[in-house]
Amino acid sequence: MAQGTFVQALRKEAALSGTFMKGRSLMLNGAVLSFEDSGSRFSKNVNIEGTVRGSRGDLYKTHVALDMDEHEVVDYDCDCPAAFRYSGMCKHAIATALAYLDASGAEPVEGLRTPVRTFTVSPAQSKQPTRPAPSASAVNPNFPFPAPVPTSPSLVAALSDLSDARMDKLVAMRRKLAGTIDPDAPKAVLEPSLVPYYNPLFADRFSWALEFRIRCGSVSYVVKDIDGMADAYARGGTFSYGKKLTFLHAPEAFDDVSAKLLDFVAMTVAYLGDITSSRSASYDFARSGFVAERQLPISEYSIVSVLDLLRGRTMSFEPAWSRGTTTHRAYEVAVESLPEGEGEVPAKRPPLIAAKIAPAAGGSYDLRLPADTYCFASGDAAYLVDTRRARRADTAFAQHAAPFLSHLLPCRTPVHIAADQVGEFCRMALPILRDYTDLTAPAVLDTVAPEPSFAMAIGVDDGLVICKITVTYGDWSADLFSLGAPGSLFEERRPGVPPRDEVAEFRVMDTAALYFDFYEGALAFEERDD
Repeated sequence: MAQGTFVQALRKEAALSGTFMKGRSLMLNGAVLSFEDSGSRFSKNVNIEGTVRGSRGDLYKTHVALDMDEHEVVDYDCDCPAAFRYSGMCKHAIATALAYLDASGAEPVEGLRTPVRTFTVSPAQSKQPTRPAPSASAVNPNFPFPAPVPTSPSLVAALSDLSDARMDKLVAMRRKLAGTIDPDAPKAVLEPSLVPYYNPLFADRFSWALEFRIRCGSVSYVVKDIDGMADAYARGGTFSYGKKLTFLHAPEAFDDVSAKLLDFVAMTVAYLGDITSSRSASYDFARSGFVAERQLPISEYSIVSVLDLLRGRTMSFEPAWSRGTTTHRAYEVAVESLPEGEGEVPAKRPPLIAAKIAPAAGGSYDLRLPADTYCFASGDAAYLVDTRRARRADTAFAQHAAPFLSHLLPCRTPVHIAADQVGEFCRMALPILRDYTDLTAPAVLDTVAPEPSFAMAIGVDDGLVICKITVTYGDWSADLFSLGAPGSLFEERRPGVPPRDEVAEFRVMDTAALYFDFYEGALAFEERDD
């Protein structure tokens, strides 16, 4: 084999002009930690799976396929950010290929090393006069002709509608042609991954994103252009994921779940285009970060919809707390399927998570919840997702507990409850924890915020019908209107006042105000107005 044949192929496939030399440097510095090759003497192709340490210490999985007869690169893949951002081989894949070629003796890398050349500028060359920069023309070359006038916006919109109508006809024709797809051919499967999403442009809308891997038979690729995939599916066109996977994107080419996922992806991509001025510069900036267009930002509502589609399947899940570590952690999560014979989640089910409240210093308390569980809620549906499974909660949990717990989960450190807010916590949060979690808590907390009771006394005094309302919390009672409205400047601040249920108190106040007027600090009306 001629020296340098594979080198030329790797240089040709490299993503950028300097990628090959960076990959060669990684290989020579021992960054290829391990690799395994698979093949047989009857096959001219060899598949190499490797592990490479990146420039910043992260570990990346690589895959390279080489044609040993034709000296060509057949296929390649890597899970590094650069592989998703650029088309072509990244430095980690090149390093893996060079490590195999060197170890197998097919093309030793030692023979590729060349001495570093240094160039010295001669004094004669350094004294050459510098050429003056050309001066800008002071006259407008288009003068006196006016600037071109753009097409009227109304005509642009009309032409766009006509183009869409023609494209719809093309889609219909492609759908008919899709009927010729071999029904025995393997169906393409779309495998989603739920990952954290960080982008300041969408910070108020999205904190999670979907990534996808497409699999058809024994071939699989990371989807590096979600917009392109969605557009091909919506238009009924052909889309290529790599050298070995290009096909017509019709619903019949995918399994049922993947087709539904693609419907969701196409709808979400269109929505993102609408909220960012139809793929404006801000949209391109937002979607062209270090992950290029391999991530699809989604809302919490959409996460619930995707999990509903994936019932009975597995999904890759990367917790947000794994970001910032040396190596991002991803877990295969089993999405809970409905029990056989049940059409929907029961209205009430046993607690899905545990909670514990423990005393802390100075009359405060610490609340502990699962450290690796996330709560995603949407209306009457909610999921609890950890590193092993995704469980759909019942309707009552979704309506009452999920909005509260989604703020606290995952609980990597204990939630501290200050002494001056223990009463408010016991009034509003403790009942939720008791009803929807497996709670362990001191019994004394049940007496911190007793339920209020109200007593109304109506009498006549000097021609006035007077109403007096007494509120009682356990052993403590007082005139309701003498306490002042909860949260107001006139609220009673004396020691011994228990935590007040402001909702219950306001409800009673509002009802009494329908029949009585405020008169000298009390509720009353004149007897003749009865």
